[in-house]
Amino acid sequence: MSFGGNFLRVGVVLVGGVLALWISIGVTLNFTIAERYPDLVHEWWPDGVTPTVVSAGRVLSSPSPSAASVVQTRASLRAAALREPVSSYALGMLGAVADFQEDEAQAQAFFQSSEAMSRRNLLTEMWLIEDAVSHGDVSEALSHYNRAMLVSTKSRKTLLPILVSATSEPDVLANLLPMLAQKPLWWKAYVNEMGASGKDPAVMSAAVLALKLDLSDPEQKSLIERVLNRMIALNDEKGALQTANDLEGRTEAYRTIQDGEFDQAPGLLPFAWWLSQDSNIQAYRGKVPGGGEGLWLETHDDTGGGIARQLIGLEPGHYLFSGIFGDQTSDAVNHLAIELSCRQGGRLRNFNLPSTKEIRQSFRFEFDVPLSSCHTQWVKFRSVLGGDNKVWIDKINIKKISQ
Repeated sequence: MSFGGNFLRVGVVLVGGVLALWISIGVTLNFTIAERYPDLVHEWWPDGVTPTVVSAGRVLSSPSPSAASVVQTRASLRAAALREPVSSYALGMLGAVADFQEDEAQAQAFFQSSEAMSRRNLLTEMWLIEDAVSHGDVSEALSHYNRAMLVSTKSRKTLLPILVSATSEPDVLANLLPMLAQKPLWWKAYVNEMGASGKDPAVMSAAVLALKLDLSDPEQKSLIERVLNRMIALNDEKGALQTANDLEGRTEAYRTIQDGEFDQAPGLLPFAWWLSQDSNIQAYRGKVPGGGEGLWLETHDDTGGGIARQLIGLEPGHYLFSGIFGDQTSDAVNHLAIELSCRQGGRLRNFNLPSTKEIRQSFRFEFDVPLSSCHTQWVKFRSVLGGDNKVWIDKINIKKISQ
């Protein structure tokens, strides 16, 4: 082969290599940094869809885009869509331009085509949500809510508070409950949002029950407790109690003391024992004198205050509270008080455990639950004196009796 032929072949190879490198770099930039640096990528790779879409978004979100800039943007997007006809993002942004120009029919056509290409386009799903809501199509709106929150976890910060608020509408709730029963990927975030900002306790209860959560799973149990506490904060203590009973498979409308022998797995707070874990005032389960499990209550360094509590729901009537206890503190004075009160205020009974040097001693006292404004009641154990105290209590029972 002649020198000229060799030179030509080398030149073709070099030109082809440079062209391939340019295309490779352009495509790489298009898919990596185009969203952050659209102008830079556009200079290197003017045919890239991503910088074109990002630039179009900037134009539409500017305070007062001129008609000429919008027309130019649409032309650039159309050219990009023709180069990459499978680009959901180009079609979605064309839909946004059409919507900006108040051409609803064309906007809908572009967005529907965009979704047909990919359901991972958040802009498309957000527009389709708004469109479905404007036409009163709840089922369709929720379908796009689901897709949008699957596409982007960041979108949940915007969408979930709206969804939690909208669930108060009966038709929204009716369509949402079957979706929640399938446990979509965002269900935990939804329950967490209900526990933070929910306004309708009845809806919160229905949603939690529809999920059929596993009470043995610590994370799921914690989410339920968050919702129950939110319901109580909204003054629906009756609804919260009934929800807890339903979740635990109880059929009764009321709720007496739970785990009075302190040998069961922790239940749902606040309808189960909350135990202080502070270094100077703490409660913990353990073996007690005479055998069996009980609750140990310890205080140190002159610390007093609440050690354990549980919210119960007794019907109006006259009751007997009983149990056994032991005191291993060196002095012979009482160290523990039991306080009963209505959650909404109103003392029912304060009882100081008697002084004892016995290994185990029984106690009992009576109290009344009034007819009104006391649907749930707090049972609290409180240290009444400072110093280093160590008391145990067990076999707590509440029984309704005749006066």
